[in-house]
Amino acid sequence: MSQVEIKEIHDGNLSLLTEFLEKFKLNSLGFFRYFDNRDFECLKNHYTTVVAVKNEEAVGYGHLDSETHIWLGVAVLPEHAGEGIGERIVRELLSRAKKLKIETIRLSVDKDNLVAINLYKKIGFYRVMENSKSYFYEIKT
Repeated sequence: MSQVEIKEIHDGNLSLLTEFLEKFKLNSLGFFRYFDNRDFECLKNHYTTVVAVKNEEAVGYGHLDSETHIWLGVAVLPEHAGEGIGERIVRELLSRAKKLKIETIRLSVDKDNLVAINLYKKIGFYRVMENSKSYFYEIKT
């Protein structure tokens, strides 16, 4: 397996994020909708934003967003599913959260996104709420 590098996104390298989102919108299953109604201004609310790069290609994305709670978001290009990239991103974000002294991280996941649900459970997230469409998970860092 090729090496995957996790790169911090900032104003100077938005091209990696743009590259990922363009590919993702073409190939996604619709599970990750964070940027459907947001532009890059939302990055100002992020504690951290990362892109996973494999063979110089942006293949994954993750963030810790500061809203009413600290929210984790992650997405991987479908053609790279099963390669451990999502887990690598989540673990990197949790490590960064711990260094930032963020105690609790939340996320929402569609009820039919079984791959993501299994990943979150494996890492230690536990379900705290649900609605008709989504589960809400939490983890203490």
